[in-house]
Amino acid sequence: MTHQAMGSGSGDPDKWDPAATRETLDHSATFQFARALVDGFWHHDRSYDRARIADPAFVDLWRRVQTAEDADWNRRFDAADPLDKHHGARAVIRLADGSVLAEELAVADAHPRGAAPWGAPDYAAKFRDLTGDFVSAPQAARFLDAALALDRLDAAALADLGLTADLTPPVAGPRGLFDL
Repeated sequence: MTHQAMGSGSGDPDKWDPAATRETLDHSATFQFARALVDGFWHHDRSYDRARIADPAFVDLWRRVQTAEDADWNRRFDAADPLDKHHGARAVIRLADGSVLAEELAVADAHPRGAAPWGAPDYAAKFRDLTGDFVSAPQAARFLDAALALDRLDAAALADLGLTADLTPPVAGPRGLFDL
């Protein structure tokens, strides 16, 4: 699935284009792999820094990243039980000296079957990290309290579960589709 939708099998040259939109890069396994390989981490914001994406050394590496379809990974991804699905990959890196590094990870560390499964505090921290620039701390706390008690909320509380983004002052960055 990754190969066909997000990789070399997609037939989409934008998956290797430094001028591609963030949406396209978000769906480019080759970009994500190259960026994480160079940086040693993935960040929901910093990994999309335009100057770093356009760096010729990065672009050269990125354009050498290819995906390949694998029948065993297709089978593992297509498992009937969602918790049994393998969303990972096998990565093979061939170095200039001819040596090969190969690693495989079936599921993310945070997955229920992963090396360090996430609990509610981990998801709350991720929520605060992703919304910190847009949602006030009290509003985030109210939302998290309600979300963690979702099974006990009545209809009125469910109707009030939303968030309001605070975009004043405006968030720095490119203008979005709806700003045209």
